[in-house]
Amino acid sequence: MKAFLILSTMAAAASAKVASSVLRALEVDGNADVFVRFADASSALEAATIESNKPLERQEVFEILSDATATGQKSIEAATAGFEVTPTWIVSGAFIKAADKALIEKLTLNRVIKSVEQVPDMELDPVLSKSTTDDITAPAASPNQWGIDTVGAPAIWKYTNGSGIVIGSIDTGARHTHLLLKDSWRADRGSSDPYNRTAVPEDLRPLGTHTIGTMEKSYVKLITKTNKVISEFYSGVYADWVSDSVNELFVYDSAAKTLQAASNGQCLDAYRDGDKFGLHTYACDATNGNQKWIIDAANHKIKHATHNNLCLDVDPTNPSNAAQVWECHNANTNQWIDAVKY
Repeated sequence: MKAFLILSTMAAAASAKVASSVLRALEVDGNADVFVRFADASSALEAATIESNKPLERQEVFEILSDATATGQKSIEAATAGFEVTPTWIVSGAFIKAADKALIEKLTLNRVIKSVEQVPDMELDPVLSKSTTDDITAPAASPNQWGIDTVGAPAIWKYTNGSGIVIGSIDTGARHTHLLLKDSWRADRGSSDPYNRTAVPEDLRPLGTHTIGTMEKSYVKLITKTNKVISEFYSGVYADWVSDSVNELFVYDSAAKTLQAASNGQCLDAYRDGDKFGLHTYACDATNGNQKWIIDAANHKIKHATHNNLCLDVDPTNPSNAAQVWECHNANTNQWIDAVKY
């Protein structure tokens, strides 16, 4: 009896991996295009970050995620022989074309696989064409659309050429399971599909998540003139190349004048250390004068609101890429730091 219960539990756990839409497609069509999701690489990323003692660079993240996908793909090679398989590395998994019932059963027994999901059918809008014998001429310049003039966007070109911008969102959206989005939806129903009122912010037209504005908090990145990014790591503060990790995100409270790190929830803190100042993150305290900052956007500086004439500063010669605070100087490019909305 005990053996039967164990086997029944194992079978239930295996079948729970498979989405009901996959089972339905197998019943109706005999096969289904599926996405198999491997175990994620979060533990490997965390271990590598601890070992390096600083936020990972983009290439390092790519290599770790790619290795995780390669491990998962190797575990299904024998079962998927003869099937069209396309691996993905950002989300560790693989697309499998026309998977049949026998293959699905094998995949559910694979411990590396966490879920088997159906790939939705998406129909592209038809391309409209018209034959013509007229000479081809350059089209006339069309007026700005989508409210570009309304928000005054063209006027900004008097002040900038666009260099150093940080892309906050793209029109195709992003996966709602992303670390920075999964707990920050503006609404848990109808955020991008008011008709079907889906329980998650997804749009199957397909725009992924709502194209922009899905996050509750207004994060900023502190970006230097050389496009390095201020980040928090184990309460230390560093300036390094962008890694697009949560360690690079801060929340600025203009009322409290605090910069709170999204990664550990602590606030940027400049404290007196003998005859100089130290910099780290520390438990947020609205009464702590060490945690008061002013974002001086006009002069591209992050100034301390309590300690007179003290600015956030990046020393390019520091071997550990540590950030610091230093006497403010307008001509000091090490202090050129912008708070850019994320």
